[in-house]
Amino acid sequence: MRKVALIFDTIDQEGFYLSKFLLKKKYRVVSIVKKIKQKKYSKNIKNKNFIELKNFNFYNKKKIEELIRKTKCNEIYFFFSKSTPAKFYNNLYEIIVSNLIPVYYI
Repeated sequence: MRKVALIFDTIDQEGFYLSKFLLKKKYRVVSIVKKIKQKKYSKNIKNKNFIELKNFNFYNKKKIEELIRKTKCNEIYFFFSKSTPAKFYNNLYEIIVSNLIPVYYI
């Protein structure tokens, strides 16, 4: 049986290269990307023909639980974050929430 990896946000470098690595290892890779970035990068990813794109609310606990059950994933990787250094101190609360809440739900 083929292993399934669920990767939250493969648009950034870490997730993108991890997905390529896992695909070489014959994994099925399910990638969840941020809606904002999807429009910008979906053409490049679709051309690679290996990632399932989904619009997803990272803060919806029920949707995360449903996704985990539906994909029957063996592994979960979380690369989604909001951490722009220049804006760090102005948005400290938003950065903490965006990094902790989805991981808590997972």
